[in-house]
Amino acid sequence: MAVHPGATTVLYGDSLDVSARCTGLLPDRMELVICDASGTPGQSVPMFQEDESRWRSQIQDVRHRLEYFVRTPHGRSHRYPIDVTLVPRILQVRVRLTPPGYTGDPPYDGPVPPGGISAVRGSLVDVVVDSNRPLASGELCLFSPRLAPVRVSLVPDRTDPRSVRGRFELRQSGQLRIQVVDARGLASREPFRTSLGVTDDQRPTVQIVSPLPRSVVAPDSVLPVGVEAVDDFGVARITLFRSLNASRHLPVDLPVRGGRARLARSVVSMDLSAYGLLPGDVMTLFARAVDDEPGRPKGSETPIVEVSVVSPAEFARLVKARQSLGSFEVKYRETQRILDTVLESLQRHADQLEDAIARGDETLAGTVIGEMERSARALERSVDWMQSELEAPRELDLDQALRIHLATLRERLTGFRRTLIAARSTARAKALAALRQLLADLASAREEFTRNVTQPLDVLDIVFPLMTDAERFSELAAIQRELARRIESAGDVGANDGYGDRVRLVDLAEEQRRVRAELATLLEDIRDDAAKLPEDEPFGRLKREAVAFASSVARGPIPDLMDRAASALEKNDAKAGGRSATAAANEMEKLIKRCTEVSDQAERCLRFQPALARSLGDTIRQLLAGQGSGKGGPGGGLHGYSMRDPRRALGLYGKVVLSEARQQGASTAGARGSGEGAHPPTRLDDSGGSGDDHVPAAGVPARELPPAYRQQIRHYLERLAEELAGGRR
Repeated sequence: MAVHPGATTVLYGDSLDVSARCTGLLPDRMELVICDASGTPGQSVPMFQEDESRWRSQIQDVRHRLEYFVRTPHGRSHRYPIDVTLVPRILQVRVRLTPPGYTGDPPYDGPVPPGGISAVRGSLVDVVVDSNRPLASGELCLFSPRLAPVRVSLVPDRTDPRSVRGRFELRQSGQLRIQVVDARGLASREPFRTSLGVTDDQRPTVQIVSPLPRSVVAPDSVLPVGVEAVDDFGVARITLFRSLNASRHLPVDLPVRGGRARLARSVVSMDLSAYGLLPGDVMTLFARAVDDEPGRPKGSETPIVEVSVVSPAEFARLVKARQSLGSFEVKYRETQRILDTVLESLQRHADQLEDAIARGDETLAGTVIGEMERSARALERSVDWMQSELEAPRELDLDQALRIHLATLRERLTGFRRTLIAARSTARAKALAALRQLLADLASAREEFTRNVTQPLDVLDIVFPLMTDAERFSELAAIQRELARRIESAGDVGANDGYGDRVRLVDLAEEQRRVRAELATLLEDIRDDAAKLPEDEPFGRLKREAVAFASSVARGPIPDLMDRAASALEKNDAKAGGRSATAAANEMEKLIKRCTEVSDQAERCLRFQPALARSLGDTIRQLLAGQGSGKGGPGGGLHGYSMRDPRRALGLYGKVVLSEARQQGASTAGARGSGEGAHPPTRLDDSGGSGDDHVPAAGVPARELPPAYRQQIRHYLERLAEELAGGRR
């Protein structure tokens, strides 16, 4: 037998093909016998006949020294050694990820994470590859779906001959492949592979935390403006933009606390008394935050915050409306909580005393009696608090009606306190019997209070928002009618007409767009408020009617008519704009009857509380009148936002006279709204005022003009300046 290749050498991990040719007596089978380094036979592999005298087989994945021979039933060949040439094998890959300096993040130093290498775009990646053999070089290849492969050479480490190192900048996500070459020029057979992930620097998020998105101020108030910005690595700058009566927004950089922090806050105080504001003025604010990424900083902006200026009397009325509802709700909810707490405490005392009597444990009985004394003192404090609430003035009819139940409850709690005190000095069994009777009486009192007080409040809580929505639609229809009349009075504007006429049409178009946006907001509020109603009657019918009303308005012609009116005005077609605006007003007035039916249905829901039906209805009307709804329009320069439910997010910032605040049951500080007003004022312009003290129109100071004319004059001058500048060019 002639065996090929005989004695040989293979690379680590390679396979070896073995063939044998026979002469003379030809065998009918042949096998390949593999021996270990000591020559001990091990695995036998059958050989496959290629032709009459030739046979072939293979030894796979040779990793250490072996011997082999070929065997037939009649004899065998010589033994042949197989030597293995070792190739480098990658044992470990270590990385050092150094993020860009502006991020402030510390570097990562360690093995490649199981999920791959992920870092901020622009990070430096230092790679160290350890092998089992001395290395001469290596190659690092970066694969990205959208770019050609990038190859980086790895050089030997000066401190360890079995390591190579290299560096690359992380720019794209993809795959990383590493191979090494040892000192003999042999390359590794199994490359190292891992994924590459790039994290982009995100835009900052910014919000104005004070004032609220829709806010009301008095002319002499100090308005706290608080801005918060968050960025994944750092906020470099916060800029506040402010405008008065739709003028151009002017920027001012705000001081940022903590330097380039990831969470940056800035609070300034605007002393409105220095701006010469008048009721009817409207300020708009928005903020912009920019991150600290070098070369290409990114920014984001907040939605616009609208701050309406009202007279001190109007402001006091709004505060009063909010506090009237809020304070009386808190009062009765607190009473319910007191009842629950007392009932729970007495139940615990009774159970403990019964257990002590059953076991004859006088120590435990004495402890329970001591706890009863503390409960009696707490009950006495609750009774005193109720007495003070009974003596407080009442603003709402519902509060007057509920006062009777509060007085009844106070009398019963006073009797409970006397019974509890008397039970301390009686025999244990008598004390337990008195406690059990007290528990039954108190449970009856709680049930009566829930039926007469808590349940009507719950009904008011879910019905009132829809009633205010109905009032808002009626008022919005009146606003649309008034706007349509003003549009019709404008007439057509041609190419030869004055610039002021064209500006007026643009202003009317903007006003129509605002009414359209308020209608969309109102319809969304109706859907949200209806969704909170329960399905059972009588609320189910109210829910269905409210949703049907909102859907019919949204799918009807009103939104399209408003859009067509605004588009026509923007094209200087006042007649077409007037026709569309008038048609929208007509359609809204047709729907007022349906809207009134929704409000009436809501009031009928209140009548399911027989004891308080009239008071609830009167309270609804008082609250609606208190927040500016009903006949007479929105008033106060609030552009419809005074129509909102006073429990919703309407910011109130201003001063209330101390005596008036006491009558409302609140302090002056409580009427100032939220924000950090204690900070020293920061000037928001360079002139020291609003910038609107004088308008060069017949020498009349701006603050002596009505607010509507001030806004028209400002728009006229700004656009005239732009047109003249374009003509000079």
